[in-house]
Amino acid sequence: MKYDLHVDLSGLGNSGKGIISDYLMEFNNVYVPRKDLEFNLLRAPGGLMDMHYSLVESWTPIRSDDAITRFIKLAHRLGSRVNFQSPKELFNAAGYRYEDFYPGFLKLTDEFIKDIITFSYKGLWPYRDYHSSTIDLLVKRIYSKLNKNAILENIYFSEGLNFNEKLNNYVYEVLNLALKEEYQIYVTHNAFEPFEIDRYLKIMEKSKLIIVKRDPRDLYTNISIGNRAKSGFYKQMKPTFYNLSAASNLNDFILYQKKMLGYLKNISNSNLLIVNFNDFICDYDLVSKKVNDFLELKAENHVSKHKYFNPKMSIENVGIYKNFKDINSIQLIEKELSNYWDFDGETSSLMHE
Repeated sequence: MKYDLHVDLSGLGNSGKGIISDYLMEFNNVYVPRKDLEFNLLRAPGGLMDMHYSLVESWTPIRSDDAITRFIKLAHRLGSRVNFQSPKELFNAAGYRYEDFYPGFLKLTDEFIKDIITFSYKGLWPYRDYHSSTIDLLVKRIYSKLNKNAILENIYFSEGLNFNEKLNNYVYEVLNLALKEEYQIYVTHNAFEPFEIDRYLKIMEKSKLIIVKRDPRDLYTNISIGNRAKSGFYKQMKPTFYNLSAASNLNDFILYQKKMLGYLKNISNSNLLIVNFNDFICDYDLVSKKVNDFLELKAENHVSKHKYFNPKMSIENVGIYKNFKDINSIQLIEKELSNYWDFDGETSSLMHE
């Protein structure tokens, strides 16, 4: 391995985890990929965490076959590029291009799949049809009239033996494919779900997680007015179109935040650090020390201090709700989320700053 520790950065929907990415980019022993590259092999529907549940936590032959089948489709969708020399890759391409970011991804994935399958066989297996499109079902029925074997499926049987070890080796090896030199820490974006923290950190043995949370008033304001600091697809984030965090409807947004913040209230894990967006900006020295201690980073490796994250510039992103015209919405957020967020503490922090 060309790195010692994997660290995932996660947020609660536009909560500002990018400030941690920017901060860690200033260290010469930390690898940080581009911010829009999310590592979705674990958390995506049909991903490795679903497979872990089906092969280890609640094994049945139907679930295990389904988990493997879905993961094969997911991996090829994530890995494929627009490659005219490979029709299979071309028709699977959806813009994720993991094969570009992790050269050798598809080959490594095929080896992983072969390793976890105990055996496979042809048989009648109607469960595949449950996820098939109408067109796929129609084609299958027509083809089966010409060849009765068309109704048979390739069924995967996995005992799930040593799956944790195999999963860990696979994920960490995939990340390793992106590196050309050695680092102390490898950073990913949104590899873990912040709602199953203990489960992820129990399964992934060489990982830590940093979650960034943000004042819901600023979060709602930022989404509603559009984040001009972003570029490309998210340059103008209008809630009526993108509807991030369900913010196009205030009541939905509040319910969404209650669910999100409720998960974090009583969570405690030695491999988890929760960072308040405003605190990192307003109390940089204290929070940066917490991050450094958590990741065992040393000051001599912080070679580009404030190059990517300068709290004096980022302060303009704190308390933006104060200039939001819809004061009634802000007051409703304060009222409904008072048991989930210390708004008085935020005010004191801003006054201190």
